[in-house]
Amino acid sequence: MFINKGNWKDQQIVSTEWVNESTRPHINAFFAGSEYGYQWWRGEKDFGNRTIGVFYAAGHGGQYIFTCPSLDLVAVFTSKVYGNPLGVVRPQVMMVDYILPAMLSLSPSPKKIESEPKLKSEYTGEYESKLLRVKLKIFEEGNVLSCKVFREQTKMIYESENRFFGTLQDIGNVQFKFIRDEDGKVDKVITKIGFAILQFEKIM
Repeated sequence: MFINKGNWKDQQIVSTEWVNESTRPHINAFFAGSEYGYQWWRGEKDFGNRTIGVFYAAGHGGQYIFTCPSLDLVAVFTSKVYGNPLGVVRPQVMMVDYILPAMLSLSPSPKKIESEPKLKSEYTGEYESKLLRVKLKIFEEGNVLSCKVFREQTKMIYESENRFFGTLQDIGNVQFKFIRDEDGKVDKVITKIGFAILQFEKIM
């Protein structure tokens, strides 16, 4: 009904105005999605030159109803992730990494890895998300950067300038983007997990 602007079997059940109002962003969120409407989360993902937007309902235990009007797609996840609060994000990761690319007929391709930066120590340190009250630690293990967050650890694979990616066992794929201050020093890292965008500020 919502994907058809409130219409169901040629009957207008809910007004188009309400569908538009309830699914547009009203506040910025900080974990389950990047924006929030009226009982609907919102997110988007870039695929080349195309940006795909979704709005979705998120329920207890990792249950989701994802709605993607531009692809005429509704995807439903039922799950019982009660003992792993971060596992509830996994359906978002599956949408971003597998379902949407399949709908766009994008075949999975290996990431093109550039030469790693020689000075890895500029990324290391402790970062904090003030909204979530969660810390993220980046450190070197041998010649590899690693990240510890949400009680999980992942190796950080270099992708391009100031960008890395990794995989958290209980969540899935995560992207890291480092932000520099006016002096060129790294002072923030933005992580993307599914449709969630989390910012951590460097404290040490």
